[in-house]
Amino acid sequence: MVVSYGLNFKEGSDDFDCFHLAAVELEGAEEYGQFWLFRYLNSPERGTEVLVDTLVDPQQALQAFIKSLELTPNDLQWINEEPKK
Repeated sequence: MVVSYGLNFKEGSDDFDCFHLAAVELEGAEEYGQFWLFRYLNSPERGTEVLVDTLVDPQQALQAFIKSLELTPNDLQWINEEPKK
C-alpha cells in the first residue's frame, strides 16, 4: 500500500505488539473523516485493518473506501459484519 498509494505509516506499540498506522483522508469520502490503516507487525494474519470513526455508518464508509481506492470487495480478505460500537 505504501508504494501503490504513497501512504505514510507511523510506528507505535501497545500492550499487544508493535504496529504500523496510517491516517488517510480519501477524495470523495470526506464525510467519513479519516480512515485508519492498522497492522500489528507480528500478526499471523495477512492484511491491514481499516478502521473508521464509530459515528459513521460502517457499510457506507466501506463502500466509499472501496470506491476511492478503486478496489472491489474481492480485494478484501475479510469484512467484519458487526463493527464495534
